[in-house]
Parts: sequence; structure tokens; C-alpha cells
Amino acid sequence: MNLVFVLGTAAELIKVYPLLHEAQARRAGWVVVHTGQNGENFHRQVADFGLPPERIVRALGHTRDLAHALTALGWFCRCLVGGFSAFRGALRKLRAPGGKTYVIVHGDTLSTVVGSLWARAARAELVHVEAGMRSRSWRSPFPEELNRRLVSRLAQRHMASDAQAAANLAREGITRGVVITNGNTVVDALRLVVNPARSPGGYALANIHRFENLQSESRWRHIVELIARQARQRRLVFILMPATRARLAADVWATRLLRDAGVELRDRLPFREFALLLDGAEYVISDSGSNQQECHHLGRPCLIMRDRTESIEGLADGTCVLASFDDGIIDRFLANPAAHICPRSFPATRPTDLIFRELAP
Repeated sequence: MNLVFVLGTAAELIKVYPLLHEAQARRAGWVVVHTGQNGENFHRQVADFGLPPERIVRALGHTRDLAHALTALGWFCRCLVGGFSAFRGALRKLRAPGGKTYVIVHGDTLSTVVGSLWARAARAELVHVEAGMRSRSWRSPFPEELNRRLVSRLAQRHMASDAQAAANLAREGITRGVVITNGNTVVDALRLVVNPARSPGGYALANIHRFENLQSESRWRHIVELIARQARQRRLVFILMPATRARLAADVWATRLLRDAGVELRDRLPFREFALLLDGAEYVISDSGSNQQECHHLGRPCLIMRDRTESIEGLADGTCVLASFDDGIIDRFLANPAAHICPRSFPATRPTDLIFRELAP
């Protein structure tokens, strides 16, 4: 079995890492084709995981992490056309007579779309990990919801995290090649890096980076004022993604407010460090679907600064609360975050094992 992973962001690499780890253990052929969507942080995460550099193929030359929608659009067009030859070369190198070769993409990024279109052009079998997640609105999150729907039409195998994701695919007429993995592979990544004993708390953690929040003046002000207000009550660490740092650099008011409130502004961390920081937080304020899933598995309270979320993790047990930018919901959560603490939730069977059970010849 040979696996060609097309990945663009560090978040994708984190969730796919358990599959790479398992492929290495099984001595399967594998390679990662990096689209360049996150140029700097992706390769820092490669080093954090100790992945062999010779297994990483760059589809484009060195690129900076994308911080603006317009730069993302330009990169997408360049990568789709200019990166295909590197992908095709990696695919040909791995393909062997009589062997099974899969192209694997993850989630909902523009890189997921690029890899799916490359696989279609190369007539390769496409596997979509984290398939079937839907917010039911193409506008939110945009363009992620559209990306997921498009990739579902291109993939031959759909690794759905839960029954609801599989039902979403069935409503769209997709029933063949659907496998329920009983969880998201991020839980396997957490298993590999987080210690059994929870680290001590004493701080809150914020991570805001989605374009719909950064580009909306009203939402941005709401979030900044919320973070500053909480920082006046307890230590608060704000992790800055490139897009968030760019937004702050252009906003003197927000920068001054956060610094005057004592917010600790820190650049994003490699996953091992971030997971430990997340595990020790009293609560988390985030607009990240990945953070929602991680907080659910770790049992850490998470306030999700979005109107909709395609992830269901943590909503039923109350670990995660969808803010919907409703002050009543937000205030109730922050009045007693400890009420949302839950035991750790790790499935008995690893999602990674179920995926390999489906793909292994």
C-alpha cells in the first residue's frame, strides 16, 4: 500500500500525523506533497513531529504563510497549475505494479481542493479524511463549507468521523465508500503527545484566526473587547496566527487595548507545546474547529466564537458552547467555565486503525 498525502497547513498535518506514524510503523510507502499554503509553520511542524525531510515534496518553491484572502487566491491558482507536476512525479515514484496507491486529503482547506483536483486529473483513487462534516450553510464558514461539498463529489472513499457526518453524505447521495471512524484522527494525535496527567491551570487561552471574524469590524471588536475583559480577571494567553497578527498590526486600537489589559500575545506554537498549553487552560476562547475537537477530547471548556460549526464534538456534553455572538450565551459560559469541565473522552478504538483497516489490501 502506498499513500500520497496532499497537505497545505500545519492543522492538516497535525490531524494526519497519526496516519503517517502508522504508515511508518507498517512500512508502507508514503510521501507528503506540501502545497505551500502554510509555508513556514508547516515545516516547523514537520520538524516538531520528527518526520523525515526526504518524505516531504514541495509543490511550489518557498512560500510565506498566507495572511490575507487575496494572497490565498493567488497562491491557489499558482499551486493548482504550477504544483501538479511535483504531485504527479511523487505519485509515479510511489506507484508499483500490483500495489494499491491512494491520494489522501484532509478536511476543508483550499489545499484539500487542490489535492482532490490533482487526484482527479491523475486518475488516482482519492480518500477524504474528516469527510461529511457540514454546517448546512455555504456562507458559514466560507469557503470551507463549499470546499467540503466539492471534495465529497471528487472522492471515492470517505472517512466520516461519526454517524452524523455519514448521514450528511447520504443526504447528498453519497453512500459508497463511506466509513465511520468513530472519532476524529486528532484524538490519536493527542494520544501521541499529551501526558495522562493534566498540567496545572491558572490561565485562559484564546485562538482567533478565521477570516469571517478578522474581516468583520463588528465581530473583531466584540472579540477583542471580550478577550481584554477576561484578561483583566486572570492571566490570558492569546495565540496569534499570521492572519491575526496582520489584523492586529493594522489596528492600533486593538493592539493597545489588549496590551493595556495584560494579554500575553504569543506566536503560534508547535503542536506538542500547544496541546500541553491547551490541556492546562481553565477555559478556551476559539473560532477553530480543531480546537473544539481537541477541547472535547481533553475535557477543557471551550467558547466557540462562531455562528455555526460543522464539528459536533463537545456540543452534546456541554464541554464546548457555540457563542453565536450572543452576549447572554457568552456571559453565562464565562460566569462559570468550570461547570463545562468534562472527563477526557478518547474512543476505545483508534480512528487511525479503522482507516487503515479500510485501506489495507
